[in-house]
Amino acid sequence: MEKQISIVVAASGEIKDIGISEGATVGEVMKEANLVGYQLTRKGGELLTPETNIFSMAMDSEKFYATPEDVSVGGGDSVPRTTLGMLNSRISDFLDKTRNVATDQDNKTWGDRSYGLKKKVFNL
Repeated sequence: MEKQISIVVAASGEIKDIGISEGATVGEVMKEANLVGYQLTRKGGELLTPETNIFSMAMDSEKFYATPEDVSVGGGDSVPRTTLGMLNSRISDFLDKTRNVATDQDNKTWGDRSYGLKKKVFNL
């Protein structure tokens, strides 16, 4: 039994359709696709090692993604999720404080305050 998979190559967008048979590894598939120096990931960023048995895990007609090995995908030197979460939290805090300044000043609503700003800036 053979399965067909597609490998989407980063940057070029080229799609390589490959037939794999039982016992095929990621390393073998990458060699066959002439993608030595690339790493393979699944949708969602799951990085597959060269030793991974791709046949047992792949669905027929599944798409995989090839990126150069020096580019991090979802790990390694990429920004950790905790850092992104902290950044997102700080942005939310800033926006909340900005809204509070605009709504607290002169007990006006945000809409009234923005109109007041337009009036001052544009001399309306």
